[in-house]
Amino acid sequence: AEELIKRAERLKMWDVDGEGLPRYCDDCSLIKPDRSHHCSMCRACVLRFDHHCPWINNCVGLSNHKFFICFLFWTCCCV
Repeated sequence: AEELIKRAERLKMWDVDGEGLPRYCDDCSLIKPDRSHHCSMCRACVLRFDHHCPWINNCVGLSNHKFFICFLFWTCCCV
């Protein structure tokens, strides 16, 4: 448990579970950063995970949320 806490402190952005230990993703075998969730379709932890979109075949999260909103806007304008 102490090694897990030391590794999490290097991230500077991590969340704790009910016992005060860093949240750990069993699927990725990594410490989960704050506000991240594991996507079963992409098999990866995604920061600020919103949902897995079948239209773009990718997760909508921190890195592409703005582009997804633009995609929705232009799709609505063109239809």
